[in-house]
Amino acid sequence: MFKKKLFPLIQKAAFKLNPELIHNQSFALFHKYPDFFANTFAGVNRAYGDHNRYRITSLDGLSWSFPVGVAAGLDKEAIALEFLSKIGFGAIEVGTVTPLPQPGNPKPRIFRYVEEKSIRNQMGFPNEGMEVIADRVEQFRQNCIGVNLGKNKLTPDDQSFRDYLLLYKKFAPICDYLVINVSSPNTPGLRKLQSSEALKEILGALWEQRHIHKTKLFVKISPDLDKEQIADVVEVAKTFELSGIVATNTTIMEQKGPGGVSGALLYNKAFEVRKYLLDLTRETKNLEIIGVGGFFNFDQIHEFWKQGGKFVQIYTSFIYQGPKILSDIQVGIDDLLKKQGASNLQELLSQF
Repeated sequence: MFKKKLFPLIQKAAFKLNPELIHNQSFALFHKYPDFFANTFAGVNRAYGDHNRYRITSLDGLSWSFPVGVAAGLDKEAIALEFLSKIGFGAIEVGTVTPLPQPGNPKPRIFRYVEEKSIRNQMGFPNEGMEVIADRVEQFRQNCIGVNLGKNKLTPDDQSFRDYLLLYKKFAPICDYLVINVSSPNTPGLRKLQSSEALKEILGALWEQRHIHKTKLFVKISPDLDKEQIADVVEVAKTFELSGIVATNTTIMEQKGPGGVSGALLYNKAFEVRKYLLDLTRETKNLEIIGVGGFFNFDQIHEFWKQGGKFVQIYTSFIYQGPKILSDIQVGIDDLLKKQGASNLQELLSQF
């Protein structure tokens, strides 16, 4: 009980500070003292039951030890992988990573909306570049690791495919899955790459390399696409034999200011996109939809499962609730397993 009360006390103090500063300082501490902080906060209780009780697996073999993973953006530069694994995340998606290091957009660039349990960011892919981050990823093999890939800001749009090819070559041999990010609102021109023709150019450039390293590949889409655009992405994903689609990235809310909004304010829009995607791909069993965007509780995840989804990622809800959200989800799963008479989560999901 003490563990569950500790995070709100720390959060209250942290929320008085600059969001980006406290985030970076916190993750530096998580990196340096992963065991201490994992033992200090309540997360998933791994001691309970069969170690495969919560494992989920896609048809093409993507396997998470817990159905909730870390969304891209939380650990951009792969510095807290051990801590995030120890508190119970089933997978960790690092990034967004670009080929060359870049500073991102001017600060301040993260804004909290505490009453609305949301965040707006204008980060612009700040990161140390693929060489540094690849070294960290390669040294850590204790969990399912995904890498979110983006183009450098100064790369011309018509040369974007070269950046994604460089990134694929670097990370495909050392991680479990990759995500093509063409949906962040914080890099000029990036969202244009969601068009059918632009996506085909990127994925066409990767085609030969994908036969050398058969790493699972996803594309991450915006919640601001219309149904026709979403259907186009699905057709491209089928044509190029992708593992699936990550839905969704942050949303543009002009009344809030520039950048992308995540958290509770995103949920309804992301929900509609995911529901449409799951309906659209219901007969395409080998195209997995990873749900991300606004998930704050187990009931929302349960609804996603009933619609046909499996894998879920969180970011903003972790900022607001801390590791307790994972223990709450675990309790929700255990209650549902008991109610449905299922011995593990994979069996339960097959009932939906």
